[in-house]
Amino acid sequence: MTVAVGDHMLLATAYPTLRTPVGAPIYLRISTEKCVALADDAEKT
Repeated sequence: MTVAVGDHMLLATAYPTLRTPVGAPIYLRISTEKCVALADDAEKT
């Protein structure tokens, strides 16, 4: 599935039984130590 996170679009994998309707809100956690897709706010300064 494709997930919008702010101005970014992420390709995400989920359990096959997850049935999220298109446009429904979802919640995700991303480890800042392991994430290479989104910059940490501290790095922007």
